[in-house]
Amino acid sequence: MQKHKKTLALLAILSLVVTNGFYSSLVNIANAGSLTSAKDTISNSNVSASATHVIKFTTKTALIAGDEIQANFAGGFTNVLAVNTTCTGAAFAGGTLPAANTVNCAAAGVIATNTVLTITVTGVVNPGTAGSQIISLNSKHTGFGSPAIDRADVMVAIISNVAVSAYVPSSLLFTISPVATGTNVNNGVTTSMSATTSLAFGTLTVGTSSIMAQQLAVTTNAGYGYTVTVEQNQDLTSNSGAIIDSFKDGTPTRSVWSAPLGTLDATTTYGHMGFTSDDATLQANFAAGEYDGFIGTTPEEVMYHTGPADGSTQNKGLAKVAYRIQISALQEAGDYYNTLTYVATPTY
Repeated sequence: MQKHKKTLALLAILSLVVTNGFYSSLVNIANAGSLTSAKDTISNSNVSASATHVIKFTTKTALIAGDEIQANFAGGFTNVLAVNTTCTGAAFAGGTLPAANTVNCAAAGVIATNTVLTITVTGVVNPGTAGSQIISLNSKHTGFGSPAIDRADVMVAIISNVAVSAYVPSSLLFTISPVATGTNVNNGVTTSMSATTSLAFGTLTVGTSSIMAQQLAVTTNAGYGYTVTVEQNQDLTSNSGAIIDSFKDGTPTRSVWSAPLGTLDATTTYGHMGFTSDDATLQANFAAGEYDGFIGTTPEEVMYHTGPADGSTQNKGLAKVAYRIQISALQEAGDYYNTLTYVATPTY
């Protein structure tokens, strides 16, 4: 009888030990808390894109050295690598890869409750299909099979990019305006007022230069700007065929204005006409007081800009072009005419 009592007592003790051990494991699992303020900020949510995940959360239960924080990328993520993993917010021993698509951060010391931690994983390739995906987080003691201490699931939405399109129509407005008498254009002062469609110099005075100008305005949304050129159909020519040649003395030259030489029997020296521009952004700028002569009917650049223009800002949509004539006493009598043509060319 005594022997049976001892046997029953021993069985009761063994039963209590086993029961207590099993119950303890259940408590560890059932009492796993939630990591709080958990979120995953993804840099690119496009299907199959390579993205950086910044996973941030707050601990609920304090951790000790050797405890682990893990993030599991399920649902088709690939290229989840320990070498691309950074753990911040506390002292960590580094990132490892304990299982496929799972990164691990091991605590190097005590991590207190309510500590904000961040796991950053770069180069993760998104799933090839759109949909919401779960990244599971948990803290646990050392060892992949250990039960969770705290856990949380965060989600990201994998979606196809949205293609946005819009159309902006091209625009161009080019206007010519008169310039009043007494206006300074590149160190030359106009002697008469111009009109929008004409430059009526009137009667020329020997030995005195005459200057008229026009204001040009370009308004455009051309991304690469514009060029404005002017060309003549001929040199100033009279009904009898006499010519007021191009500055200077019939040989087109860019230089500070000078009077025609007026050499007898050298008809190209009897009088000349030149032009200048106050646009400082020309590809070949006019220096102060410089003029140039037309080379036959070749277009000459008088305005230039490399971007959109508003038609009201000097050098970026606004400029004045001046024309200057001077004759010597040898210039043949007559009425002289030619035609000027402006061409505005935007580049979109």
